[in-house]
Amino acid sequence: RQVQYTTQTPKNWSRDVVMGHVLRSPAANTELPMRLSTYTFRDSTPNKVKVIMAAEIDPESMDKELDLAIGFVMFDGLGKPVLSGQERKIYSANTDLPIRYELAVAVDPGTYRLRLAAVDMAGKSGSVERGVPAFGMANHEFAIGDLILSSVREGRGNDLRAPVVLQVADGQLATYTELYTNKPGSLDDFKVVFEIADTPDGPTLQTSVAELREGTDQTRRQALAVVPVGALPSGR
Repeated sequence: RQVQYTTQTPKNWSRDVVMGHVLRSPAANTELPMRLSTYTFRDSTPNKVKVIMAAEIDPESMDKELDLAIGFVMFDGLGKPVLSGQERKIYSANTDLPIRYELAVAVDPGTYRLRLAAVDMAGKSGSVERGVPAFGMANHEFAIGDLILSSVREGRGNDLRAPVVLQVADGQLATYTELYTNKPGSLDDFKVVFEIADTPDGPTLQTSVAELREGTDQTRRQALAVVPVGALPSGR
């Protein structure tokens, strides 16, 4: 009796197999250049932290439709995968480059390594990794989420689009963060001011008082403002 074996090589792996290899590899794949930033806030699920992934994917060109599989995995401090996911995204030929991708997930408080990967139909892949400190914000008298700095043009309605790389070309800087408490009503008298300086201890160059928006449970406030930066020295 003869047994025949079929050898699979990277050239004929399925896209799911390629994705699995890329997400397990500690080395970055660069056929599809990628950049990644993360932001953390208190999640609506009790005792969870919301992690926002903001990524850019930069293929060589967009002369035709681009079909991507995009996946992620989060590892805990021991290197054990604790959360993963994958989805298919199809981008039209007229999509602006770099491609923007965003995803929000809920995790337990802790310190993680996040690896994000993309694979196209030809098997080209890219991956990027970064540390994610997910501080628990649910059981404190006062806690604050990450600070989002964005171009005003990146706004969508009353929300800001979390940037990967901040670029301000119109002289207006949009700012956003969230305040939390475990004592309903204790944020009523809070005032938030956004300040810009050259250094942490340097003099204030620009100041804007934030608008505060109340959450539904009186334990959360959104703080947002538009800071004029057109008169500040370029590049700072």
